Amino acid sequence: MKSGVKIAVADDHIIFTKSFVGLLGKIGYNNIVFEAENGKAVIENLKKSKLDLLFLDYDMPIMDGKAVLEKIRTKFPGVKVIILSAYYEDAFIVEFIKKGANGFLPKNCDVEMLTSTIRGVLEAGFYLDKKIAHLMPKIIEPETNTAERQNKNKFPLTKQETEVIRLLCQYLSNKEIAKRLGVSPKTIQTHRFNNKPLSIVLK
Repeated sequence: MKSGVKIAVADDHIIFTKSFVGLLGKIGYNNIVFEAENGKAVIENLKKSKLDLLFLDYDMPIMDGKAVLEKIRTKFPGVKVIILSAYYEDAFIVEFIKKGANGFLPKNCDVEMLTSTIRGVLEAGFYLDKKIAHLMPKIIEPETNTAERQNKNKFPLTKQETEVIRLLCQYLSNKEIAKRLGVSPKTIQTHRFNNKPLSIVLK
């Protein structure tokens, strides 16, 4: 249930935080465990609070979003993190996803994008809205034979799986992708079912 999801919001702009918390309540997510105005406060609160989902601003005082995300992935790996930011450059989004963010939301997103991202992150552990799904090929690299690359790669995939992702980001159907790759539609469906990055709902 939405009311059971434990959420926190970290942003140094209090008016934005209050408005965002109010919006979360309107769409059914009203279990706000804490609000934080800086990165240090986020970490301190996480030490004493159980959390499912954190909305994390990039540009905060004392400890910025990048530093907070790195600490969370080390000390609180079970917390899902959605980056909130006014910055919307492709390289910026890719960097945070590679560092372990579970999703990304621009601060000017609409309610549909907010709802889809929350649901996707909670259900699949990772989600990119269709507006930024074209970045998936940059986030996920093909699997190589080197242990070093496998350690760096968050989602090691075969060349065929990577190609499926590229075509999914063009919003092709399973049948269309299968035809291009010379395989059966069932094979594409299997790829999507077995790999979280491929199971992202691109609606």
